[in-house]
Amino acid sequence: MKGLLNITLIFSYLSFIYAHAFMSTPVARRSRYSDYYVKNGLVDYDIMAPLNVNGYSYPCKGFPTGPAITEITTDVVPIKIESHGSHNGGHCQFGVSFDGKNFIVLKQFVHDCLKPDMFNYNYEITLPRSIPNGNMIIFWTWINSVGNREYYMDCADIKLNRINSNQGGVVNGKELVVANLPGYTIIPEFPNPNDYDGRELLLNAKNIFINTPNYVPTAPPTAPPTAPPTAPPTAPPTAPPTAPPTAPTAPPTAPVIVPTAPVIVPTAPVIVPTAHPTVPVIVPTTPVIVPTATGDVASTTPTYLRQNQTDIASNGNAITFTNTPLLFCLLFLNFF
Repeated sequence: MKGLLNITLIFSYLSFIYAHAFMSTPVARRSRYSDYYVKNGLVDYDIMAPLNVNGYSYPCKGFPTGPAITEITTDVVPIKIESHGSHNGGHCQFGVSFDGKNFIVLKQFVHDCLKPDMFNYNYEITLPRSIPNGNMIIFWTWINSVGNREYYMDCADIKLNRINSNQGGVVNGKELVVANLPGYTIIPEFPNPNDYDGRELLLNAKNIFINTPNYVPTAPPTAPPTAPPTAPPTAPPTAPPTAPPTAPTAPPTAPVIVPTAPVIVPTAPVIVPTAHPTVPVIVPTTPVIVPTATGDVASTTPTYLRQNQTDIASNGNAITFTNTPLLFCLLFLNFF
């Protein structure tokens, strides 16, 4: 009896140590259930191990994209997890990716995923109608409840071939939670119902969306831009009026008189007829000098002055009067 008990304890301990799991449906990358990986010698027989061991890395254990092994023809995708023991359950997330870099969670189970302790677990997710037909990725992750702090992940390359598929759109879901890996949050063991299990990381995960392949979103219509309200125009401040600058005025100056040579006005001699034949009296006349001015400068142009000039015909002699007073004097002397 004692030996049998020891053997039972040993197998229980080994079961606890090697209690790993992987996604068998859809067929994961490097799975032994894939003819492609079997024929090409690419099967990974340690595929149940968690990430961060045996060279595995996030995401998808570091395995590259392979051929679409599974074809899905309906909205519902069945998922099967095989296990050698469930580590008392934990957190699971299921979802899709189109590029192997951006993962969106469509369904998740908190605390009780992979419970009770079994070897096969069946789940399913429903694909949004916004996903078009074509190749894509189905993924599964698991944060174990007890044992070494581990993180499991598998990726399956599938081909979606639904009836009446659309041309693509937007897929909404939650952001994938990664834990228990270097650089990420470590969630301690939570074997008991009241233990801290980090569930808020899943429940409060950010809601995100990703565009499906070949989908070009259109911008929503926008109202035409409106000008912001403006204050009524105000007159700019003006400086007090100032008198316009005036050019300095030169002080008045006396007119400039330019001396000129006297203007000599020659006159014909005045012949005064008398009653008796006498010698004509020749009265010389003084030349008249007439200064003329143009503006402020005296003109140098000679001018012949004719004042009170009258032609008188008498006894056949022409008398030219150039000065009325002088004429009267001569007539007065002639009578005496």
